Amino acid sequence: MNRLIYDKQFVTSEKLFSLISHPDSFLAQPDTTILKNGKSCTLGWTSIDNHRYVIKRYKFRSKLTFLKRCLRMSRACRSWRNARQLQRAGIMTPQPIAYRERRFGPIVGGAYFFYQHVEGDTAIDFFQKNPLNDTLLETADAIVDIFKKLFQARIVHSDLKAQNFIISNVKVYLIDLDTMYTCHFSCTFKRAFNKDMRRFLSNWKDMPHIYNLFQGKLIEANLLAPTNEYH
Repeated sequence: MNRLIYDKQFVTSEKLFSLISHPDSFLAQPDTTILKNGKSCTLGWTSIDNHRYVIKRYKFRSKLTFLKRCLRMSRACRSWRNARQLQRAGIMTPQPIAYRERRFGPIVGGAYFFYQHVEGDTAIDFFQKNPLNDTLLETADAIVDIFKKLFQARIVHSDLKAQNFIISNVKVYLIDLDTMYTCHFSCTFKRAFNKDMRRFLSNWKDMPHIYNLFQGKLIEANLLAPTNEYH
């Protein structure tokens, strides 16, 4: 049995409906650009009606992983819900359009998440190639603003590597949401959120000026405890 949930506001053409109904066929087409083909997922984008759409096909790394996850909420469903939660919190993320599951009763056999493609640089590429100017500082502020909104909503992302921020025209989009969750217990949330902030700072160990820039902004925003650790 297949389960398909989609946003009717965005799925308005037969060709796009065909994409979310038959994702494997589109991933196999020669004009689909494969961005990643790893053990946990395949990621590719294709163009329909002059718009680009990303297909994220989730995989199970092993039989043990399948047994652990097959009765849980699928990662596609979690990504769909989390994307909409970020939008409600005022945080930009690529527009989700659908998710699809292959189900055998309560067992999830496979899942797909579909969203609009955002053209831009990852944060690591952006900060590596741009000088310390007003545009860079404005972008850094936009990232810290995302963290402020995550903190206010008690959201833990769990994987704040620099590649999960897409920067497009000074706008910053947060992606890779399948491990994101809301934490309702204050002590547990603060510990998890601090871990998120430390993970984010670890992206810049080889770029001391960016590390110190973000560390200072996070401390100033009360998102990180003051420390003597500078690079």
